[in-house]
Amino acid sequence: MLRRHSPVWLHHFIVFVIICVSSLLSTLPAFTNNTLKLSYDGNIHLARYDAITQALSHGSLPPLVNFIGLHHTGLAMNGMYPWITSTIFIIPKLLFNNPIVALMVGFIILNFLTIFNVFLLAKFITHKRWIQILGVTIYQFSSYHMAVLYSRNALGEALAYVFLPLVLLGCLKIWHNLTNGWLYLGFGMGAIANSHILSLIIVTIMIAIFCFIRILRHQLTRKEVINYTKAAVLAILSSFYTLTNIGSLLSSNLLMSPTPKLVPLNATKYWQALLDNSIIERSASFNMGPINTFLLFFLMIMLFTNKSGLWRHWTIATIIVFFSTFDWLPWQNLTSTPINMIQFLGRLLFISALLLAISVMYYFDQYPLKYKDINFVITLALVAVSLNAVHTYHNKTTKDGYRFWLTKENYDQTIKNSAIGIDYLPANISINYNLE
Repeated sequence: MLRRHSPVWLHHFIVFVIICVSSLLSTLPAFTNNTLKLSYDGNIHLARYDAITQALSHGSLPPLVNFIGLHHTGLAMNGMYPWITSTIFIIPKLLFNNPIVALMVGFIILNFLTIFNVFLLAKFITHKRWIQILGVTIYQFSSYHMAVLYSRNALGEALAYVFLPLVLLGCLKIWHNLTNGWLYLGFGMGAIANSHILSLIIVTIMIAIFCFIRILRHQLTRKEVINYTKAAVLAILSSFYTLTNIGSLLSSNLLMSPTPKLVPLNATKYWQALLDNSIIERSASFNMGPINTFLLFFLMIMLFTNKSGLWRHWTIATIIVFFSTFDWLPWQNLTSTPINMIQFLGRLLFISALLLAISVMYYFDQYPLKYKDINFVITLALVAVSLNAVHTYHNKTTKDGYRFWLTKENYDQTIKNSAIGIDYLPANISINYNLE
């Protein structure tokens, strides 16, 4: 544990080293034997990144329509799918000849930024280092996060996951009347807009709910509204290129949207996934992992025994978001409404994981553990269970759709012959492709 009397530079250096090691631990199990188990979505993203890399290497902005991979159909992926924050993966491609090494470096950078951003949030919530580490671990090593990264390869959503802690940090700073809160909120929202539009919509709704609650509790002030406004302006300006591309394409074209559906979590399948410690890509069984789920139920029980503290509000919010994703609610009545653009409600687990991390940090800050070794055991268990799930998934043949192992030798052939989808294809043309 870091000592308060240590020199400031040594203190920061040790924190930096811990974040670097955690980033490596979060990445290496997915690249065993110098391979990456690639999904259908991952193939689409890497084909997209290839087009962007080629354009930037020639000193030009990437075209809005992709013709590399995807059966060279002409999908408007670059225009409709934000790519600015994807430079995390693109810059290593410009620097390394080995595409697997470049991809691994990109994942290390992504994990480093995720851990760093949630650490900034943790520092605001508590000054106790062991609680900060636990909070960071809950968010970073959530099983859903590992699934997003390594079974779904949903890199746009993974990039949004990086910046969500900055959004919550900005909100907390604004609520505490700190002057720089709008900068964190605006930058975080702008970065999410430059990563994944669906995540932007979900997080915007979350902030709107926060504001509504503060209005009901008579906590919303004029200064707070001004800060929200400044944050919104910053977010719009920082994502202007992305939003302009999307607006231009939608105003002049009729495009096929991603398949609309609404798949909730299933309690039985969720429980089975916990027992199997699985990150397999099945939308009804996405989960936060056995340790995080245990911590959530622990806090639920504590609600009946400990009657005060900020942790209660955050725990209730976590419970509402988490349990609202299951199929015991009548979600089938909303399948013909705009909410079906979410596709699967397991997406909300990225918000549940952060709310849980905040709840746990506030709880243990108010009710410290008598034996600090318990925190170490929980943290170590979180990391071990999560990485075991990644390693098992990587080295096992699974029945979760389009999968194969990407290597240095088959990289170009795989990406340039990736399967086709209909996302962002012009909707007023007729196509018939043999996809075998």
